[in-house]
Amino acid sequence: MTMKERDGLQVAAVIIPTYNEAGAIGALLEEVAGIASSGSRWRIEVIVVDGCSEDGTAGIVEAAAARGALRIHLLREPERQGIGAAYCRGFRYAIEEVGADAVIEFDGDLQHPPSHIPQLLQALDDGADYVAASRRMEGGSEPAGRSAFRKALTSLGGGAARFILFFPHAAFRQVTDPTTGLKATRVAGFADSLCLDPSRLVSRGFGYKLQWLSETLRLGARYREIPLRFQDRRAGRSKFAPPVIADILWTCAVVRASDPRTKRFIRYAAAGSAGYIVNAAALALLYRLTGIEALSWALSAEAAIICNYALNNVWAFGDRRKTGFSSWFGGFLAFNLASLGAIAIEGVFGPLLTSLVGPSYRQLVLAAVVLFMVVPYNWLMYSRLIWKQR
Repeated sequence: MTMKERDGLQVAAVIIPTYNEAGAIGALLEEVAGIASSGSRWRIEVIVVDGCSEDGTAGIVEAAAARGALRIHLLREPERQGIGAAYCRGFRYAIEEVGADAVIEFDGDLQHPPSHIPQLLQALDDGADYVAASRRMEGGSEPAGRSAFRKALTSLGGGAARFILFFPHAAFRQVTDPTTGLKATRVAGFADSLCLDPSRLVSRGFGYKLQWLSETLRLGARYREIPLRFQDRRAGRSKFAPPVIADILWTCAVVRASDPRTKRFIRYAAAGSAGYIVNAAALALLYRLTGIEALSWALSAEAAIICNYALNNVWAFGDRRKTGFSSWFGGFLAFNLASLGAIAIEGVFGPLLTSLVGPSYRQLVLAAVVLFMVVPYNWLMYSRLIWKQR
């Protein structure tokens, strides 16, 4: 019978990657031991993943484990492989060897207050699957002594990461601090479904956290935040350097490009570009033949709509494509109906703006109207109405 079966408690594994943290790790483990003994629905165990520290960090961890106040697992890496790789190893060990129900990412330098651990676990008890401690929400803060430059760099980097990863989706509003390193993740369905192979991480450095953040939310995790009062490290040297920001932003760009929604939008944009070429050519031809501004705009828009429907059905929304004549033709009619808005947009704003700037700028007006008005409208109609998710 396992300890988990004997005491009936859920297990939370606090994973702490370390590299030369001898000045802080002993005090940190003592504080976590105090939290673990305070009594709750969770049994807390600690997994330290040490990256070949040269200052005796591993020895301090072994001594703390021998005292028995807290169940501590020490994993020694054969060489320093980066914080992302360390967390991969820690997560796998927590899931496969400890049988953890939740995993907590935690810094080894006491910048994360151990007193936040019960708050993270309480949020899981309240129904969340993924809980982040945020410096950017009410009640959260950066260290008082941190330089204005460092604060600005962290804030701008976090804001850019948030925009690249999530705009304009709901997570853009929900996630206030995407680069936070203090998080709790429910194992079943979430931590056990993450990319835990270091060779498949976009970054083995700090960028790993953005990849896991995106992956966890894609899995449908119920997301919560608690305020984080981030502290100055008490000993040792900071691992932060300006290249960390570049690593994080590169990871965000790669992860966003791999998002199925982004891939679909790129295909939609490519189909729309083909429709735009048809639109522009038809507009020039029809105006030359008829000399009637509004009619030329409306008919050229319909030509683009036919092109867009065909390409979107077989490519951008190929996984939801209309097959069979009745389904295809019914979708085409609905597509035209929804696209009346696009025709109205072009038919109203095209001639109006052309009259303001002059007919010699007709093609520039078309580009502006399509990009800033028609594209957002069509994306909404296509994804929510014509090829809606079943």
